[in-house]
Amino acid sequence: VPCLHAHLRPQPKNKLQEVVANQWRVARYEPPADSLPAGTTMRQVDNPVENACQSLQSAWQVSEAQTQLMDFILSLDGMRAKLEPRMIPAGCKTPLQKAMIRHLEDLEAERLAALIELDKAKNDVEAFRKSSLAALSEKTRAECTHLSAEKEAHESSIRQMKEQLNALTAQRDELLARLDDLQHSVLPAALSKAITEAQIAAPVNGIPLRMNQTTGIQVGAEELINRVMTAMAASGAAFTRNEVVALLALLAVCPRIGLTAATPAVAATVMRNVAASLGWLDSYAQQVSPEQHPMTTLALVDTTPAILLTALPNYAPLPAVTKILLARASAHLIRNAAYDTDSWPILSLSIAHTVSEVAADGVTAVSANSLQSLFEKSFVTNEQIDAVLADLTAVLSPLSGRANSEMHRFIIACAAWMDGGLSAACDWAILLWFLPNVERNQRNITLLQPLLQEYPLSLAKLLS
Repeated sequence: VPCLHAHLRPQPKNKLQEVVANQWRVARYEPPADSLPAGTTMRQVDNPVENACQSLQSAWQVSEAQTQLMDFILSLDGMRAKLEPRMIPAGCKTPLQKAMIRHLEDLEAERLAALIELDKAKNDVEAFRKSSLAALSEKTRAECTHLSAEKEAHESSIRQMKEQLNALTAQRDELLARLDDLQHSVLPAALSKAITEAQIAAPVNGIPLRMNQTTGIQVGAEELINRVMTAMAASGAAFTRNEVVALLALLAVCPRIGLTAATPAVAATVMRNVAASLGWLDSYAQQVSPEQHPMTTLALVDTTPAILLTALPNYAPLPAVTKILLARASAHLIRNAAYDTDSWPILSLSIAHTVSEVAADGVTAVSANSLQSLFEKSFVTNEQIDAVLADLTAVLSPLSGRANSEMHRFIIACAAWMDGGLSAACDWAILLWFLPNVERNQRNITLLQPLLQEYPLSLAKLLS
């Protein structure tokens, strides 16, 4: 498009019309009607519409610029909408425009119908949601009511069964006591032999040492630990948390445990206090003479464990009984043929003073299954344990398969509850299983000393 130059400005075609228009524009500028403050300067303000019209009129005179002007005017926002009503008289729409208008009206009608259907669908969905929630809530309330009723009925049945069980247990204990008395003081030996063959009473020769397992409740590992620590503190033999965890883990894992102390009496009192703190005194017994024959009662559900403390050199295992072998020193426990085939752990108590007995009144009995709660938080695998102890097992005499399995379970339980985690659990395992085996086989301790630098308890025991 050619450029417009000021010197090419054309002369107006109608001189008279231009003069009249100029006069009319001059006449429009009248002085202000309101009074103005003195000293107010007056200046002429150009009208942008008038300037635009003059410029447009001037540019329109150039035929080459008309196309450019029209393109610019039509590109302005809303210009087409304002020009069409003026260019097309009312009622003179073209067929295309009429068809488009009808199509738009149909689309608008469809849009409104769709909006109505959408609102209706929303209302239907909301109503369905509310009705579904109401039905589900009603069903849930009915199920909860039914389950609550069943729970109360079951709890009532459990209470009745426990009362019956306690009554039967009391009758059983009374009958056993009378049977013991009859067997050894009244009935002849023939009747005692017949009863023995029927597996109802103890042998004729000897005194029955009964461990009456009673019903116990299920508790968590933390409560077990707290109960024993409280009892130990009250007795004057305060144990650390790791010592209590190690003792409980041994009771949970091993059917035979070696126990040494400065005097057997101190160790016996400590074990009696452990049993008292957990409500196990009825199922706990101390064997002091060969004439005593340990006997357990009929196995019930969720009963307390049967624990026998003995200082006799009889290491025969008893079914379903945890046997604690008592001695002054570990040498008395490892110099036995049974230790070679079943290397049980040996726990040494460093107590050099008298320990008092704690009261067991009002203590709720704990079931033997509660000891399994020590494994609920286990995070260590057998492979990890083997990797940690690989250097030690390479230079030590191997344990029996049973002892090795018990040691792994001990570490798994202790790693979750001991202060120090896996490292502390391995230290205790080395102390309880490996070092007695080293003493039994008289291995050279100089080979072990560098391997025990990370295990302070075991290193101190090795060098003592």
